[in-house]
Amino acid sequence: MNESRFLIWFFTSYTRWLFWRTFAKVDIRSEYVPAPNQSTLYVLNHHYWFDALTPLFLNHGYFHQKLMAIMDRVQVEKRPFFAKIGAVAIDRQHARSAVKTLDQASDWLNEPGTCVFLYPQGKLTDSIEPIVLESGVVRLIDNAPMADVVPIGMHIHFRNGPKPELVIRIGKPIVFPSNAPKALVLQTVQHAIKNELDEITKSKTI
Repeated sequence: MNESRFLIWFFTSYTRWLFWRTFAKVDIRSEYVPAPNQSTLYVLNHHYWFDALTPLFLNHGYFHQKLMAIMDRVQVEKRPFFAKIGAVAIDRQHARSAVKTLDQASDWLNEPGTCVFLYPQGKLTDSIEPIVLESGVVRLIDNAPMADVVPIGMHIHFRNGPKPELVIRIGKPIVFPSNAPKALVLQTVQHAIKNELDEITKSKTI
């Protein structure tokens, strides 16, 4: 087993252990199963410390695609092992560098059986704040037109004891209006993520 494969195996195992140790319950409901050789862009809200590990957890347990996750450059530099398990750094402070990273992700998605996990809010935000996305996700969608775009909502709550419960909702692929302008594409993705979070709030789980 080469170093990269070993690290993926190790951190996948560690991530599963960490999730089950941290949370009293992990409740995952999915309306999406990728077709064979389908590529997928997963778009998620970004509220929690474990978001960097969520792609490994979900891809190993549910999607089984070739993984890439876009992470903030500072985080990758602090934890360089992420680069060896599928993370690509994005420097949001330098537009040209950020565009290069997004185009790299688009090229990845244009290959069969791949996936990219993206937190299009661009930064860690408070869960009570409105979902507001940066525009880079639109470039990624435009340049990988055959990829499914799937929203994921994640929420932590306390209910039956001192340990929190994690709820994850994975929605259906987003259907975009024909010839939609970029602003409408961004708004559609934003609403799709918010809808998954709203479904969590409305469910009997909360």
